[in-house]
Amino acid sequence: MNTRNQSVLIFIIAFLLFIDYSYTAQDVNIVKRIIPQLLKIKQTGEHKMVLEVRWDGTGIKNHESVITKFYGCNPNETLTFRRDKKKHKFSDRKTTYELAIHEKKVPVECFLEFIGDLQTNMTFRFHT
Repeated sequence: MNTRNQSVLIFIIAFLLFIDYSYTAQDVNIVKRIIPQLLKIKQTGEHKMVLEVRWDGTGIKNHESVITKFYGCNPNETLTFRRDKKKHKFSDRKTTYELAIHEKKVPVECFLEFIGDLQTNMTFRFHT
């Protein structure tokens, strides 16, 4: 190999090493994202239900807090709710709401939000 070919080869190898070094896993910013799972609604009495909210996600550490806010349902005054009082961490992966039903056999639409860095919204529907 002549000197010119060696110089070109060294330049190419150095360039490839630089590219490889520039894009290591430490430099990649993983986006935090919470992913709501299927909700479960269980009838626990004639006028009571329990809403179980589950989640999963990416880029979230198990000790990070997860705050859910249940805004209620439309039509208004169809039901009221009470939230699980525990402060949840991501590793809990679920929370519950107790629903008191005021009108039966009514289709309702509810809004749930995950608050903070992990903000996600979801709307769901069911019959009381």
